[in-house]
Amino acid sequence: MYVPEIFVILLNYNGAEDTVECVESLKKAMFSRDYKLKICIVDNKSDNEDLKKIIDYGVNNLSVNIIRNDKNIGYAGGNNVGISYAIKNKADYIWVLNNDVIVDIYSISNLLNTAKHNNAFYSSKIFNYYNKEELMYCGAEIRKNFDVVFKNININCNISTDFLSGASIFAHRSLWEKYKLPEEYFLYEEDLDFSLNLKQEKIPMYIVADAKIYHKESVSTNKLSYIKYYYLQRNKLMLINKYAKNPWKTCFFIKKFFIFPFRTIRRLIKGIFLNREYIYYTKYECKAFYDFLRGKVGKFDD
Repeated sequence: MYVPEIFVILLNYNGAEDTVECVESLKKAMFSRDYKLKICIVDNKSDNEDLKKIIDYGVNNLSVNIIRNDKNIGYAGGNNVGISYAIKNKADYIWVLNNDVIVDIYSISNLLNTAKHNNAFYSSKIFNYYNKEELMYCGAEIRKNFDVVFKNININCNISTDFLSGASIFAHRSLWEKYKLPEEYFLYEEDLDFSLNLKQEKIPMYIVADAKIYHKESVSTNKLSYIKYYYLQRNKLMLINKYAKNPWKTCFFIKKFFIFPFRTIRRLIKGIFLNREYIYYTKYECKAFYDFLRGKVGKFDD
């Protein structure tokens, strides 16, 4: 009897405790005889103490493979290393999964059973780990301005989606051989670029109603850091430059660069008289614009 092999790719960067907890939740799903499960942890140059926890954990787990990158190559770069490893080792299916999630015990079976009948990319429902009833993601629509509008309706059947959350992307190896995650962003917007590319290529994307994961990141408490703000600003410009069509694209950049000096001056005044945080956000936004104009991609370089 043919039993497909599923490789789960977990990217770790100074998150050993979350990664271990995620693996433990995956191991509970290994009871199924419908598939073989292998877990690949890609460490993106974590601190020595964090890396030691991952290595110590992996030593006693035959189903866990650990790949150590010699530098932090970002979300897409790190996951692509794991994807390439899975392809090289003849995986049948590959699941790119955030390390800070807990997986429902039947999610893998439900993803696999759906993927057997349609050559497409799939994602799961994502719930808030700290409030199990709060649905964070169940597909999304991409607007003309490239904003992503998330759906929060709990479905009971599989539905198509414009957008695949980077926290959970499942597909057959043959698709991953053709479509890798875009590495130029380093952090943020990779899943949006990936989804737009699939849409252009007319590759179907679905949410599997009976596949569930629980994400520890809380949207309400995720404070916007300055570097995160930089990536969001620069990468959105990169994304629009790559995918937007004229005349909308030209109008967007004319408007963006016309209002930018006025907004910068206004923020600097607020930073001087009200709150110095406005100065720091202005600094990182200016850096984002400058790097975009000079074609700087990848990791933030102060």
